[in-house]
Amino acid sequence: MTTTGILAIATAALAVASTPVEAQDVRSGYIDANGVHYYYEIRGSGEPLLLLHGGLGSTGMFEPIMPQLADHRQVIAVDLQGHGRTALGDRPFSLQAMGADMAVVLDRLGHKQVDVLGYSMGGGVAFQLAVQRPETVRRLVLVSAGYSQDGFYPEMLPMQAQVGAAMARLDEGHADVQVLRRRRTEPR
Repeated sequence: MTTTGILAIATAALAVASTPVEAQDVRSGYIDANGVHYYYEIRGSGEPLLLLHGGLGSTGMFEPIMPQLADHRQVIAVDLQGHGRTALGDRPFSLQAMGADMAVVLDRLGHKQVDVLGYSMGGGVAFQLAVQRPETVRRLVLVSAGYSQDGFYPEMLPMQAQVGAAMARLDEGHADVQVLRRRRTEPR
């Protein structure tokens, strides 16, 4: 599948509400990287493709396109720091740090080189991974992602600064929030 094909599928899927997905074999687990306990899922086989979701999302945001991608690729989806099944932890939240973390995750999964698709905040993490470890990123697809704060309207920056762990309280019943609560209380 070409980069243009991946981009077209990603753009279409992100514009559509979630739809039921056919059953697929999923391998999942956790990897510690620089003090963060990252959740990941792997589906399919073939050339590896790392998927990085947007802010306030999780690996689940790619569910509508996962069957198509996993038909011909080994898809590695990671819940980023403070999202989905990856706890926020005590470390400061930064795209640079998460970019370095993704290199550790890929190393521990045994991947020397992958294609990377990052959406929104995940695009910032993907960009950081590519800058920090260019030998690891074969192809890079950034969807709706800025590479610096200059790309945002100045009036949005104070609102973005307010987004944090407290946002999880907005959806107390959501499955990801419940998983994070259990993770905080489970022994490691």
